[in-house]
Amino acid sequence: MLLASGYNESTGGCFDATDNPIEICSCNDLANINTVVDTTGAQTDFIQTQRIDFVFCQDVLDQDYLSGEGFLPIGNSSNPFLGEYDGLGNKIMNLYINRPLVDEIGIFGYVGSNTHPHTSKLYGVENLVIVSPIIIGGDAVGVLIGDISNDIIVSNIAISSANVQGDHTIGGVIGRSGNGNNNIFDVTFSGVISATGNSVGGIVGYLIGGELSDSSFIGQVTGLNNTGGAVGYSQWGSVTGVTTDVSLQGYENVGGIVGQLRAGSGDSGTLNNTIFRGVVNGSTSVGGLIGYRWGGDNTQIVGYSTSLGYVYGSSDVSGILGRRGSGLTPISLSWTNYTDDDAIDCGPGFEFNPGNCAVISP
Repeated sequence: MLLASGYNESTGGCFDATDNPIEICSCNDLANINTVVDTTGAQTDFIQTQRIDFVFCQDVLDQDYLSGEGFLPIGNSSNPFLGEYDGLGNKIMNLYINRPLVDEIGIFGYVGSNTHPHTSKLYGVENLVIVSPIIIGGDAVGVLIGDISNDIIVSNIAISSANVQGDHTIGGVIGRSGNGNNNIFDVTFSGVISATGNSVGGIVGYLIGGELSDSSFIGQVTGLNNTGGAVGYSQWGSVTGVTTDVSLQGYENVGGIVGQLRAGSGDSGTLNNTIFRGVVNGSTSVGGLIGYRWGGDNTQIVGYSTSLGYVYGSSDVSGILGRRGSGLTPISLSWTNYTDDDAIDCGPGFEFNPGNCAVISP
């Protein structure tokens, strides 16, 4: 394995808390970020300078990474990670976390809001490849981040061959993105997500405000209510340029892109330029794009999107939108391959034309 120039075998890494940025080049370095979080909240920059493979890590911190509870997530709601982590395009491989009774589970358990003291840049996590992670937690679980506050940037993240398990608010990349203008973009995920509860998404479990854009999901998602191929529950959030190729299983409010989309005012709560492929199975409020969409003031757009998969359910089932509440401006939505018994039902607010769900004026 190629080692970074600063790698020290006696300490198992490159970590030096006096550096700026702090260099991360081993499993122990990654774990050591918690020592900074506990003392200062980690209001600093970190860069990962090489591949980190947990299979080859030596345990000098008396922590077993590949059995038992595995890796300890960086930060929690009491001591959040407040810094910038730049993976520089490097990999983290074979990460293992097994903490089914603990919330806020991921490489980063909780990321809090902060800005760089010199550049005023929003902090976040970027430029990282994660391969073959196994992540098991309680609520707010994701491979990268369990829970994030507001005004955070997450970008250029690629996760593959992942296995994610939890209860409520489970996402492939982020469990819960809440309370503000988080910007999540250029994110890809492939793998399996299995949850016993609600708000389960292929990329984000629960999106409150902010935006998810230019991202994709390939794999399987299983949840209960508010289960989506990309987002389980989006509350005032916007989803743009997202594609899913998903085998999806849920109960109520189940959608190939978003399980439940709740709109607010202005441009919050929109869905644009999305494509769903695969199979959606649910019971009530089941849609190729959205299971249940409600709220807003008729200015929010759900548009320019295509459902290319199969949708099955018992009631309020549609190739596009399973159930519609108040407020919606639908534009240019289409589907093919929808094979449920009520195959020409495009959902409330639409009328069927061959190969297309055309808009009925609100």
